[in-house]
Amino acid sequence: MLYDIRKENGMKGIIVISEIIRYLKEDFLKLLNQRLPDFDEHLVDWILTVPVIWDSTTRGFIRKAAIMAGISSHKQTIILEPEAAAFYCDTKELEISQGTDGCMSLQQMPSGEKYLVVDLGGGTIDITVHKREQKRTDSHQKKTLGLKWGGKKVNDCFEEYCVKIFGDHFTEVKGKNPEDYLYLMENFEQEKMQFNVDKMNKKETVRVRLPVSLTKNKSGKLSIPAKNFRRFYNIPINELIEKLNQLLQSDVNEMEDINLMLVVGGFAESSIVISELKKNFSNFNIVVPENPGLAVMRGAVLFGFLKDLGDNKVNIKKRKPERDMKRQANPLKHRSRSDGKKVKHFLSDIVGREVIKEMRKEQLTQLVGQFQDKIYKFKNEHVERDKVIVTLPIELRELYTKKYKKTLEDGLNTFTDDVSCRRDKLIITSSFFQKHFL
Repeated sequence: MLYDIRKENGMKGIIVISEIIRYLKEDFLKLLNQRLPDFDEHLVDWILTVPVIWDSTTRGFIRKAAIMAGISSHKQTIILEPEAAAFYCDTKELEISQGTDGCMSLQQMPSGEKYLVVDLGGGTIDITVHKREQKRTDSHQKKTLGLKWGGKKVNDCFEEYCVKIFGDHFTEVKGKNPEDYLYLMENFEQEKMQFNVDKMNKKETVRVRLPVSLTKNKSGKLSIPAKNFRRFYNIPINELIEKLNQLLQSDVNEMEDINLMLVVGGFAESSIVISELKKNFSNFNIVVPENPGLAVMRGAVLFGFLKDLGDNKVNIKKRKPERDMKRQANPLKHRSRSDGKKVKHFLSDIVGREVIKEMRKEQLTQLVGQFQDKIYKFKNEHVERDKVIVTLPIELRELYTKKYKKTLEDGLNTFTDDVSCRRDKLIITSSFFQKHFL
């Protein structure tokens, strides 16, 4: 159960997460449909990123939440956040390069290079060892550490500071005026993002705008000396340094040839954090890519894109003909307009019209999209196949059993050996597939 800041109005966590995913999904598809009105949304594969410290149970939780949000299991892939960030940098073939001004930058990383990825997120900090291979990043999961304290811990320390300044009045405002509390924390977040080493060295005072319920002076701002503001960072920075030292000392032979530390994540945009890392790990080349807060997202997108190309046996370097590139980028333009109708009739023949009617509309269109993908792939790949295999939604199988009082496997006996079902897989022989669709 999750509760609001007043510890009231509880709601199941999976509902909260699924609604967040649903909002992001629908907002993206709305924008996509505005730009590409004829785009088939069921061609989209969704990549979900999770922290290293999440075990298989919590990853199953995010999978279930995504399904509840309308993303079927065959359209989702889970990838660890630092692995996504490493994949982004590995795909761009990056390495350390020192300019004439002494600044470090990323250029081209040679194959076999090992490096650390330090993902400084808001809720968690993940540290992993990676090795650049010719095809993709190989993540050494046995060398993985995770911290529950990320950039949000700075906000927690600020709250503790407010309790000392305002006493019980702050707790009262947080409980009775949550809007004012959120207003305060948003203002603090803005100041946190702007606070840097220069401001700290100049001993500038940080002023955080206060809500009316906490205002004690005419300015309506809380003035915090730079040295006090810097203390908010102590806990997450100290824990990070301790964990990094723990990892480096865990296996000296394994770690001795690593001299590159790639720092990503939203918290990596803080010069306070980066300066402390450079101070404590001077023997490392510490590199922060441009827009480090987007590295995980960009890596996840690249991973999904290149994984999809790999699944379809497409060699990126050999895709020279412009026509083939256009077909790969927008396969819908090259499909038969009758494919969708053929698929729907075929599904009706298999499970019956009543089941199709009762089936959730979104699940049906996802299944149609799967068939269309298979049809397009079959038409354009001149290879022999024995069968075509498609994943079936659980809802379809359950509705079939409820309607006809028998399993889908038993119901497909009428097709003899042309169509069968095993668990969640629909298996169609190649000859039957060609006859029905081609």
